[in-house]
Amino acid sequence: MYLLYHLRENVRDARHLGPRFLLRHLSRLRRGDGASVRVSVSGVGRLILRRESQDLGVVREIFREDAYRIPSPPHDRQVDEVYRSLLAQGRRPVIIDAGANNGASAAWFAVRYPRALIVAVEPDPGNAQVARANTAQFGVLVVEAAIGCRSGRVRLVGGDGSTDAVQTVRGDDGVRVVTVPEIVGEQPPGCALFIVKVDIEGFESDLFAHDTGWVGDTSVLYVEPHDYLFPGRGVTRGMQAAAVEHDLELLVARGNLVYVNKAAGPGPGPTRRLPEKG
Repeated sequence: MYLLYHLRENVRDARHLGPRFLLRHLSRLRRGDGASVRVSVSGVGRLILRRESQDLGVVREIFREDAYRIPSPPHDRQVDEVYRSLLAQGRRPVIIDAGANNGASAAWFAVRYPRALIVAVEPDPGNAQVARANTAQFGVLVVEAAIGCRSGRVRLVGGDGSTDAVQTVRGDDGVRVVTVPEIVGEQPPGCALFIVKVDIEGFESDLFAHDTGWVGDTSVLYVEPHDYLFPGRGVTRGMQAAAVEHDLELLVARGNLVYVNKAAGPGPGPTRRLPEKG
């Protein structure tokens, strides 16, 4: 059964990621079990996969399963219209990938929206290093930081050695915290917030605690909820309130909640929002 499972997985990899993706097996044999390997993903390019990490599963989920594809064709077309309209106005759409991990999600957004400015926010140094390598070809800006509702510092905890389960806790020292308005405000003139993707292991409770006006500026808000990690704490309560306040429409795509802003359209909108005061 083990061999049959892996055979099926490799067949699916070849079909959706391209036959060259399977060459990672040769690279692993040539370089040893402890080495990272470079893989080729059809339509994307070369990516680094670390051994003893979740990188393979992340790449499969994002590129093979199309995890960030908007599941409703009408909503997908609406978002495409906003993207084209911003470009036609001479404005550059900004995509913030909060919790970028190894950069695969930022690469997906870069392929899907090639003229957008993508900012990948990742607090874990090892993940941030790999994200830079995996997104250099797309000109993604990788910010080694956590994201929250206000500036400050966080400690990195948990994970148990996993590359995709590092949590952040407010503290007096550690990794810096940036906000969505700060990120947008630091970009060149003419940039406009377009998409925000949030996968931050429960720190969404902080991100959506207050100063959520930026939610209304997004065309799409992706959130991977983590209430299951923190029973009884309501870590997504602020996110749900912000979605209701800004009248966002909710879709579900695999493990992500996908909020589409039905008010987003081709008309003028805010650019380079200044940081909000708490």
